[in-house]
Amino acid sequence: MVTNRKLVARYASVFLSYAIADNQLEEVKAGVSFLQHTFNLHSSLEKVLCNPTILPAEKEKLLETLCKHKITPFLWKFIVCIIKQHQVEQLKAIATCFMDDYQVYMKVCHALLTTAVPLPGTLAAVFIDKVKQLGDYKEVVLEQRVDTAIIGGYILQIGMLKVDRSIKNQLYLLQNSFQ
Repeated sequence: MVTNRKLVARYASVFLSYAIADNQLEEVKAGVSFLQHTFNLHSSLEKVLCNPTILPAEKEKLLETLCKHKITPFLWKFIVCIIKQHQVEQLKAIATCFMDDYQVYMKVCHALLTTAVPLPGTLAAVFIDKVKQLGDYKEVVLEQRVDTAIIGGYILQIGMLKVDRSIKNQLYLLQNSFQ
């Protein structure tokens, strides 16, 4: 299945804008989350939606059976619009992109912190506060990983930004300075 990233981003962006304007952002987010859960629960759903031999009306009935009762009428109209425009094969990608756009709009940051040993909660809270200050985020979701290969220190990744303060990296830099 080929994803048209520009098309997906436009649909997600427009849908987010309409949800905000209609004061239904949280309800729509819950519906999109349910839609993503449905895709995860029914692994063949995406293949069915991408199958060109299945008529759009049949795809609409399938989606109606699986999720119409759990989502808002606003979201259902959007899904029907996507079906009518013959873009239903992009639905999963649009849902994912919508959730990413929602996180940006709500100023939620996902950060990955790698350390050599697990951090206590108080130290993790310090990192969360620093990340909030870095990007003016309202909320930070900090994922912690332990990698003993870094020896000590930490590696903090926020999107494309990577701060490597590990001992392994310091040793590498030191080694390169002697060459």
